[in-house]
Amino acid sequence: MGKSGKKLNIGSYNTSVDEKGRLMIPKAFRTFLEKEIVISLEFENTLVLRPQNEFEKWSGLLLSMSYLNREARILQRKILGNSMYITIDLKGRILIPKSLLEQAKMKKTVQVIGTGNKIEIIASEAWEELMSEDKISIEEAAEKISENKKNKD
Repeated sequence: MGKSGKKLNIGSYNTSVDEKGRLMIPKAFRTFLEKEIVISLEFENTLVLRPQNEFEKWSGLLLSMSYLNREARILQRKILGNSMYITIDLKGRILIPKSLLEQAKMKKTVQVIGTGNKIEIIASEAWEELMSEDKISIEEAAEKISENKKNKD
């Protein structure tokens, strides 16, 4: 269970975006989301869905970065400038804005991934590429994170 007492979003589902840009949210994720949610274009060309309260936490983190720092301004503009409020219809679908679909390079098939307190949507080809990358293994990633944490302590 997450801090809020709700189950964490986990799992991965292969699905498709229809010609109108609609995506059926997997049933397992619908209890986490509210009727109105926020969709954002984020890292590795993923679209991220968050309930409003989770988006407020995320945007608070972004806005806490000094606006005097160029990288902070870029991050704020690119993420907040590519975020929109959307609603889930009665059938459990969302309409993804065309501009976000294009920027995320999504055509038809996508992977919908539960990543704890958010839901990520990524083009199936990009997902397969991320999962098959030889550049860094799960063990190497864990080791690097552990080293970074030690260096901060």
